[in-house]
Amino acid sequence: RNSTVQALGTMFNDAMSAKAGRLIDHNPFAGLGLHKTKGNKDRRPPSQKQMETMILIACEITPPSFAAYLEFGCLSAARPGELDALRWPWVRFEDDEVDIREQWSAKVRKFTAPKYGPYTIALVARARELLLNMPRAQDDSQFVFLTNRGHHYTPSSRTHHWNRVRCSAGLPEMTLYLATRHYFGWYALNVLELEPHVIAEQLGHRDGGRLVVELYGHPDKARARRRIPEAFDSAGKVRPLRIIKDESA
Repeated sequence: RNSTVQALGTMFNDAMSAKAGRLIDHNPFAGLGLHKTKGNKDRRPPSQKQMETMILIACEITPPSFAAYLEFGCLSAARPGELDALRWPWVRFEDDEVDIREQWSAKVRKFTAPKYGPYTIALVARARELLLNMPRAQDDSQFVFLTNRGHHYTPSSRTHHWNRVRCSAGLPEMTLYLATRHYFGWYALNVLELEPHVIAEQLGHRDGGRLVVELYGHPDKARARRRIPEAFDSAGKVRPLRIIKDESA
């Protein structure tokens, strides 16, 4: 299962680190030369029902912090690495906005700037309530999402929880990135029917929405076709005004 190789590689990288005591001297999952796919371009994110099911499952079988992590990811479109690094001072409840300033990079094992640089996202009502009601294990920690040991999440520390959720939901091949960031792009485009350039702002893109349509949005053709007769029916209900001829003219 090629989809698990990246997580295994990250785990063994952690085992090689000085922090872990250099438990091993090489990574058996590095440089395997496996065939690479087109990524998420041809893969669909979960449906609304599937996503809500995964959130419910996460609430039942994972720590509250990870369940909140998953749900917030669906509601914010922040990348998993950006959620790993998210800090409370960057959450501006008074403005209903969140500043995405850093991400945790597993490759270099440190905080780095987001892929396209720092950006700001909208804090929707459901995400706001989620953060306000989320139990905080350590009041003095700046990080929003913490593991049971009080550290910010990393790919290796969240892989176990995510694997349990997706397998329990019957979606073993679903990636966390696809279930959160890509799900938001699909939902915003097809369900909320937001303009691509508006969604691009939430994703931190600077291309005016092109990538939203090509990659993240996964435009729903069936939904688009349904909108055509609906538009015609709506237009048919509008009765044109009767022109009254002025006889005195």
